[in-house]
Amino acid sequence: MRTDTKTFRNRMFRDLRNEGLTSRKAKAAAAALVYAAETYGFPQLADNSRARVSFDSIDTQQVYVDDDGIARFCTVLAPIHQPLISTEATAEQIALRDEMEAMMCGDLYEAGGEEKKRLNAIYTAKRDAVLAINPYVHANVADPDGYEFYHNIHKSEYGFRPRGFLTYAMMREKIAMICSRSNERKAA
Repeated sequence: MRTDTKTFRNRMFRDLRNEGLTSRKAKAAAAALVYAAETYGFPQLADNSRARVSFDSIDTQQVYVDDDGIARFCTVLAPIHQPLISTEATAEQIALRDEMEAMMCGDLYEAGGEEKKRLNAIYTAKRDAVLAINPYVHANVADPDGYEFYHNIHKSEYGFRPRGFLTYAMMREKIAMICSRSNERKAA
């Protein structure tokens, strides 16, 4: 894909809107990515390249072009545009998280059979409700049980606790990656 075309700019804008940016922020971010591409001499990118948001922190987020798994043209927008996507949990999301944590401390792990299925369905409904309000909250708000699992396998794999901001979708990707590595090692 050529990076010196209006098509590139429009595609970056669409990708960033799909990532959750408002129209104004997506327009500014797309312009910043085009400027970064120009700075690098308008290199060619893979056809499946797309604009992404990097959730490095709650307050400051970056945009970059994911070129076949390689981050290119990483840029931070002006403070007036920050945060690009709201990651702050609402009071309702916090209440749902607290209910999920209470389930983890009580019946969820001790139940069996049909009761376990029923409690898992309730937990999943609460998680889905949190994600429906704002899918960009930290993973430990959206799915405390899943985050605890991720925390444990990350520490086991790398020898240290996970750091930085992580959405639920990002956590699921990292869990899949760690589990596939572990399965490859076991098969070898």
